[in-house]
Amino acid sequence: MKPRSPIDFSIISLGCPKNLVDSENMVGRLRTAGFRFLPRAASCDFVLLNTCGFLESAREEAREYLEELLELKRRGAIRRVFVTGCLVNFEKDAPLELFPEVDGWVGVFEEKRIVEIVRQFFPQAEQREQAGPTQSRIDRSSRYYFSEQDRWKGDDANRFLLTPPHVAYLKIADGCNRHCAYCAIPEIRGRFVSKPREAVLEEAKKLADQGVKELIVIAQETTFWGSDLYGKPDLARLLSELREIEGPERIRLMYTYPLHFEEELVSVLSEGGKIVPYIDLPLQHANDTILKRMRRAVNRSQTEALLSQLRERIPNLVLRTSLIAGFPGETEAMFRELVDFTRQWAFERGGAFRFSPEPGTAAAALDEQLPFEVIDERFQELCEVQEKIMSNWDEKRVGREFEVLLDRSFLSPEGKPIKDVFLGRTYAEAPDIDPLVIVTGKKLKSGDCIACEIVQLHESNLIAVPSN
Repeated sequence: MKPRSPIDFSIISLGCPKNLVDSENMVGRLRTAGFRFLPRAASCDFVLLNTCGFLESAREEAREYLEELLELKRRGAIRRVFVTGCLVNFEKDAPLELFPEVDGWVGVFEEKRIVEIVRQFFPQAEQREQAGPTQSRIDRSSRYYFSEQDRWKGDDANRFLLTPPHVAYLKIADGCNRHCAYCAIPEIRGRFVSKPREAVLEEAKKLADQGVKELIVIAQETTFWGSDLYGKPDLARLLSELREIEGPERIRLMYTYPLHFEEELVSVLSEGGKIVPYIDLPLQHANDTILKRMRRAVNRSQTEALLSQLRERIPNLVLRTSLIAGFPGETEAMFRELVDFTRQWAFERGGAFRFSPEPGTAAAALDEQLPFEVIDERFQELCEVQEKIMSNWDEKRVGREFEVLLDRSFLSPEGKPIKDVFLGRTYAEAPDIDPLVIVTGKKLKSGDCIACEIVQLHESNLIAVPSN
């Protein structure tokens, strides 16, 4: 009897690292169920488009990718297209009329059932895994799959990394309770739900066994972890337990919030070791009036007290922040305060966003909305200020030695690896958002962590050579 051909699939993952972890979980479940994963979308039996819905620009990007996939489907290169992720929850069933050729719209709380959903379209798929019970609403006429948020199920057992094999994101919670005025995440992802300590540690150990050298701790708000399970935030103890796991050489903390930096957490961060002195702390603004309108629950003096404490207590600290320009009601004087604040604290890493009045958010209904031209002008200035701060700091690193984790080969414009040139990162760079370290040398390979001397700053990236 002729063996049955495998059913091939691919995934396009858009948005943040938290979304990437969801993609990795879906790929892992499908592979475990017998589907064959291919890195490229063309000529697959089906493709998943895991979308971001945070900003209109992200939603537009998702629609552009979707149009391309549907064109491949019309030409017969793809049989089925499924859309997953935040766009589905943000727009509910609105896209159904615009994109009737999509085979399935899978909400963020239904992604754990991706195998069951896909099998409805590929009944010949080998049954390696039994689908569990479901409480979801399934509208088969519209192929829309949506359910309400549930408690964390600890369902990361079969996760398949889409990052370089030595780097992995460790997602410790989902959802958010903040309800900042500009943000749709609570409506999209639901309330804050911590992943239980045992499940986090089990996943971290499994990643370590796979050879992961850098664990990047992520959530919508990492500093709030444990509050729903243990009665108070307990990130400090979790980090202490994570650093005891053998294998990983770096633990990086992302998506923190100005609140909940209690003494115990600052102490753990100040001890160094595997926990690198890098903190991602999105502050959004510095003016008290704007912070209140943003519903940030923190003022400038509280923020500066925290920044002072972190700078004083944590040696060689790299602070990363993100800021919003042009929020409703932001006067020129308020914006100047934000610029001065940025210069004063000289964040080693950072970025800026234009304010965007996202549908359904409180900020979209505020008065004193600013013209796009004003928002864009302020955004451009804020970017220039932050880029100059980063460049000045990186210039001071030239001639110094740092441990560089090599991520991948440097590619030519044609997409071919260039011999003896690799892209890597010191402790001061998180993947995909911070500058790159370009390392030239013999016998380099992905996953190596080697001592390098920074020899030059080229545009926004660093050039380095091995010290030995």
